[in-house]
Amino acid sequence: MKSTDIVKIENLSNTKEVFTIRWQLTYLCNYNCDFCIQGNKNQHVNKSKGETIEIREKICNNIVNLIEKKLNKKYKMVIIYLIGGEITILKDFLEILKKLLNCKFEGQINIHITTNLSTNKETLEKIVELLNKNYEYARYLTISASYYKKFTTEEEFMEKIGIICKKEKTLRRILRTSKLYKKIKKYKDKKIKVKSKTKNGKIFVNVNYPICEDKEYKDYKKFKRKYIGRARTINYIVIKDYNKSISDNLKNKLRKKTQEKELLKVVTNNNKIYYLSNMNKISLQLEDENSFNPKGYLCDIGINSINISNLGIVSRCLASPIETKIGDMKENEILSLPTEKLICTLNKCNCSYYGVIEKNI
Repeated sequence: MKSTDIVKIENLSNTKEVFTIRWQLTYLCNYNCDFCIQGNKNQHVNKSKGETIEIREKICNNIVNLIEKKLNKKYKMVIIYLIGGEITILKDFLEILKKLLNCKFEGQINIHITTNLSTNKETLEKIVELLNKNYEYARYLTISASYYKKFTTEEEFMEKIGIICKKEKTLRRILRTSKLYKKIKKYKDKKIKVKSKTKNGKIFVNVNYPICEDKEYKDYKKFKRKYIGRARTINYIVIKDYNKSISDNLKNKLRKKTQEKELLKVVTNNNKIYYLSNMNKISLQLEDENSFNPKGYLCDIGINSINISNLGIVSRCLASPIETKIGDMKENEILSLPTEKLICTLNKCNCSYYGVIEKNI
């Protein structure tokens, strides 16, 4: 199957009832990992020029206005990705999180943050307090915390995980995710929950373990066995694009182990349908190992999603923000959202958007 054979690619879980906002709060980070997707520390600093608390406040206020005035009652769920850099080091991070959680949106708001968990324990406790409020509608916070052993210890990292999880954990879920579950039969039919003041606010925690070379996979397995049940998931991240020290043998082994929830439905010009695991996002590898070329295809990105830069520039496509600019959040909110599909101009797409693309006939 070649790129020219494809008529349409569709994500099975894609829904028009969900609106997605991706906001790059900052490029600054207090760590300096040699495999960082944002480049080295000098690049972090250069990309963050112009960032201020005042600009973020304007952007945040306009995001709230957008949700309350244009998305409310039109969508059932708003997913907000707060992206860095390391966003928890920002002085105004908690205020931003509070404003977004308190939006007057009659539906579910799910905020996703990725962090190295280097922030202090007091900040984590304040995050838990925000989710312990009685919200009228569902408010969820999903924290993806990555463990970098170069900068912290296992004990310190997992202690912070415990601060976040302690008021949301159920004994039944811990047992289900551990080897002890089969041995302790007396708990099998009992629902034992830790009471929480939370009405419609919940925190979900995922732990990520970066793997940069083969020997670290064994370290990951030990880490997972030791702390299984402490978080919702403990996953590995293969830093294959930034570090060539991982062997092809391990890459293939991990690829087989990976079970992606999202599947891509691929329709070809002879009406054949394929379902592929969305491991490489929409730059999927086809059977002939050629990457999919999206140039000339129609894409619905920007109709139910937007990207916002650290300086407030709003674009439809994260991979080509300048060409697909539709507004400026530091000046005012978006006057109107796109309703027509976009003709892709890229030869390769590596964005995290899962939508529907089809040939421009």
